[in-house]
Amino acid sequence: VALVNGLVMGGGAAMVAPLKFAVVTEKTVFATPEASVGLHTDCSFSYIHSRLPGYLGEYLALTGARLNAKEMIAAGLATHFVHSEKLEDLEKQLLNLNTGDESAVRAVIEEFSTDVQLDQESILNKLSTIDKCFSAETVEEILKALDSEVSVDGNQWIAPVLKSMRRSSPTGLKITLRSVREGRKQSLQECLKKEFGLTMNILRSVITGDVYEVLQSYNE
Repeated sequence: VALVNGLVMGGGAAMVAPLKFAVVTEKTVFATPEASVGLHTDCSFSYIHSRLPGYLGEYLALTGARLNAKEMIAAGLATHFVHSEKLEDLEKQLLNLNTGDESAVRAVIEEFSTDVQLDQESILNKLSTIDKCFSAETVEEILKALDSEVSVDGNQWIAPVLKSMRRSSPTGLKITLRSVREGRKQSLQECLKKEFGLTMNILRSVITGDVYEVLQSYNE
């Protein structure tokens, strides 16, 4: 069981998304922004993202876009919504259960949980356009597809997406896209092994020095 009441990104998100019970609140924000700093979507997310609806995983991995709690539930990245003021009481009840029985845990969580619906302006209501653009074979083709869609009425959300991708590490984007695409045909074990190798080579500057450039600018 994960109780998430704030930012959940990168490695932290990998401790939430795969769980049988992932409880989120109105304060929860999810993202995988690693590609922007020259790293890649790691901690099993080449496996998780590649199994999200359509090409939503590629969108999240390449843009670092944030999802709220309602969107996490709709995408399958969380299971239950509980208002933050009820979270402490939920935790106490779970600790007092004294059993790992799945049905008992579910019953307690559902006692506190609330059904939620996507907001009208949610990015998950744009999945047809996301699929159209992020199904392209390369980063360059994805950017080209986004460029062709940005002027279409209702696609104002694409402009900040393009801005975000174009200021990100080009190498990080390419590595991330390939990793997520390969993840569609790989097991969790294969994805973790691949991600570890990528991370080690990035940290050794075998692939790119982008991540060190970003860290240096932060320190300065």
